[in-house]
Amino acid sequence: VEPNDDMRRQALDESLDDPRISYQKGHAEELDFKRGSAFLICAGQAVQWFDREAFYNQAHQLLVEGGVLALFENNRDWRNSAFLEVHERFLEENSVRKDGRKYSRFYRDHPYAMELLRKFGSVHANQFRWVREMTIDAFISMAASSTQVQRAFERLGEEIGVAKIRAYCEEYANDEGVIELPYVTELYMARKVSISTLGTKT
Repeated sequence: VEPNDDMRRQALDESLDDPRISYQKGHAEELDFKRGSAFLICAGQAVQWFDREAFYNQAHQLLVEGGVLALFENNRDWRNSAFLEVHERFLEENSVRKDGRKYSRFYRDHPYAMELLRKFGSVHANQFRWVREMTIDAFISMAASSTQVQRAFERLGEEIGVAKIRAYCEEYANDEGVIELPYVTELYMARKVSISTLGTKT
């Protein structure tokens, strides 16, 4: 389910060979499916944009008894990387929205576990840490595609913005020009159970 037409078309183009996958225009808070028809509902990398209370209510209605709501995000692990610490500081100093609000590295810090526990009565949370290796040019290309870096470029000018990113990339790259980017993938799963089974061992 995706509200953006271009993103939905791209997803369809990349999965035409798999007839098991279908796409529907819509929003997480208004899922157009039959009540009690879903065994698994997943939301990845977008939950922070939702009206989460409305989304949780929708998911609870649509899931069968024993069905699972799974939320997952893949975030830069700046707490364990001097390079990413510098990159986050660059964004915080230069990425500004039209309404004047600045970017914050904490924008994905949300209490998903507590929210799911309150709504579903139980939650399982896990983290997976991994490292991605990229060349300097590949990192700059990836970074330039993000909304936050584009806002920084609007403020600084693209040429100056790219030069600043390249400078700290070169400072932290190894002798082969490769940068290590640690990530942390966070997974939260909540199972719908009937009121009669809450508090019992399953």
